[in-house]
Amino acid sequence: LSLFHFNTSSVTSGRTGFDEYQRTIGALFSVYWLLRLDIGGKEAFCFGVDGDDEYWKAAAPTRSPPPTRFSRAKTSLAGYLQAYDESHSADGEKRRMFYTCMDWSKFSDVSSLALDDSEDSIAAMLCLTAFHDIFKLAALCPTVSAAHAPYKGYEAGTKINDHDCALTYVLEYYEHLIPSFTLLSPESKQRILFSQGKMHFNHGWFVQAEAPPGIMLSTFKHVLQSTKSGNMAFYFFHWLTDLAGAEATPLGGAEKFVLKFPRTVLESFLWSIPFLNQLVEQSETAVMQSYLEARWEELDVRVTDSKVNVNSSGALESGPSKMALMRLAAMAQTKESAEHVVKAFCSLPAERAAFLAAEMARSGLVEQPFSCSPSPGGPAFLLYYGPALLQQNGGSAQDMSKALHLMEAIYRSGRILWPESMEPESEGKVVTLFIGDLRAHKIGDIFSGSCGDSPSMWALVKECETEANCLLCKVCTLNR
Repeated sequence: LSLFHFNTSSVTSGRTGFDEYQRTIGALFSVYWLLRLDIGGKEAFCFGVDGDDEYWKAAAPTRSPPPTRFSRAKTSLAGYLQAYDESHSADGEKRRMFYTCMDWSKFSDVSSLALDDSEDSIAAMLCLTAFHDIFKLAALCPTVSAAHAPYKGYEAGTKINDHDCALTYVLEYYEHLIPSFTLLSPESKQRILFSQGKMHFNHGWFVQAEAPPGIMLSTFKHVLQSTKSGNMAFYFFHWLTDLAGAEATPLGGAEKFVLKFPRTVLESFLWSIPFLNQLVEQSETAVMQSYLEARWEELDVRVTDSKVNVNSSGALESGPSKMALMRLAAMAQTKESAEHVVKAFCSLPAERAAFLAAEMARSGLVEQPFSCSPSPGGPAFLLYYGPALLQQNGGSAQDMSKALHLMEAIYRSGRILWPESMEPESEGKVVTLFIGDLRAHKIGDIFSGSCGDSPSMWALVKECETEANCLLCKVCTLNR
């Protein structure tokens, strides 16, 4: 940990070395708290700790502590306390809400999968947490030796500035420089190296059903099949604790999650992890369908429209629209918003509903359709920021209906640019449609045409063979 105070003039994260040190301490604290939830861990995670440098105990849930920093010097903690400002009084309510409403069993499930009460696994997690970010200090970043070149795209004599890749390089070829790693068992070393690999996996895409499984799960499945059971859960637990300490105020608790992160989204992330474990044995479409079916049940979506076929328990029956409805509900995130989006789907004209259902059921995988809603052909579309569009308009049925009409129009525009094909090359292809500019505007302004200063309209502009962007274009520039 003393490395964080070594030549901190250049830190690749844009923070100071002291900040990175505080974040690391916060992550270490979070490991400790999550492994002892029933003996003060929950309280410390939410409310931080009281006490001095010699002894800390979980703060009482009745008050909100000031954000505090950890001192490595043997001086009074008071020198590092930040005065509690009355403007932060709302934080106390957020902490209490998290403490009361969080489903803590989800943390326990991930901890059990990742560490299995094994001293060796816990030691590996603590070691990784301690040295994970040290190569954010530019002065420590290694240069690739000729004997190891090329290394992950880096040629001999090239400095590795990616801190994850730099750490992997040192652990693979110069592990004696990290003594705590050297002392671990071979299995624990392998777990750490796996956790630092580039898995090309976007967890948010999976949780919110944002992307087809072809682009989202195929590479990740290959990575999982080449590693041992339990390594993925280890990776996710590390990701969880690393993010928990990201605010660099360790004595104030896991403030990133408690104060800054939507609790429903965090619960969805934790809840999805066991399904990803199934990728080793099951196909990408099977895992995604299994997750979405369980997510539908978890949301307890109530459907009253006769256009949607549900069984006596409320589960969707297989059919052309099942996959689209499950994805839309997962994108919406909450029960209320999910029911709004299902109602909006049912209100679409039959032809438009059928079109949207077919597009959202494409997998982006050759000859691997969803069993509940087979939709062959391609390319499939990834509507980037699709969940955000629905979530920011989920408060009312009227706004959600407009958002869904907009989503259908974007898919239709994408299909004009990329006509449907049954060829394997197209069926296994995924095209990304970016709507970041669009979702930055209020839905009412989009429909009223009042987003621009001059006559303008939204158009889906093809950028390359795999991407298009939804842009607000001046009318005078179109069709030239």
